[in-house]
Amino acid sequence: MIESAWKELNSSDAGCRDHRLDVVSDALETGRLAQTDAERAIERLIAAALPDQGCTVREGALHAVSTAATH
Repeated sequence: MIESAWKELNSSDAGCRDHRLDVVSDALETGRLAQTDAERAIERLIAAALPDQGCTVREGALHAVSTAATH
């Protein structure tokens, strides 16, 4: 599930990217990812957030990072 979300983060549709970030955030929230997978996810989330012009996408990515940090 998380791998398909990563693939769709390249979509030109900001709504689709934001929804995929919710999927990643949910996966991080479960705490079921291995430490290395969670760290890799955080790196990818930051890489997705920084260049994106959409506020909702940046907010979604940073929310997912925050979620990972608390779990």
